[in-house]
Amino acid sequence: MKYPIIENVVFSEIDSQLDVNFFTNPDIDWFKGHFEKDPILPGIASVSFVLEFLRQYMNIDLNYRKYTIPQLKFSKTVVPDRHYQCCIIKTGHEIKFRISELNTSAPTIVCSQGKINYE
Repeated sequence: MKYPIIENVVFSEIDSQLDVNFFTNPDIDWFKGHFEKDPILPGIASVSFVLEFLRQYMNIDLNYRKYTIPQLKFSKTVVPDRHYQCCIIKTGHEIKFRISELNTSAPTIVCSQGKINYE
């Protein structure tokens, strides 16, 4: 399994905003090599999730387009067996994204955020 289990998807065409709630199943391939006893999601995998969500839900396939990631910040690790939300906002040829941990007993915690520019 390469991608997380999708729990809910909300897309607003008016705002060009996509919210994807997902669960990080421990069977995700990315967890297998990073690290055996204390698995975490490699940062590049977070970007991979964003690119897949863009392709699936916003019909933006960056596999065949030139793009850059001028801004990328990781502030908390993504781990198995947790619920997260990916918020994506598209403005022209710029995409801003944020992945946050969803926790009912605490405020939302931002794990990563960034910006993708594409042609």
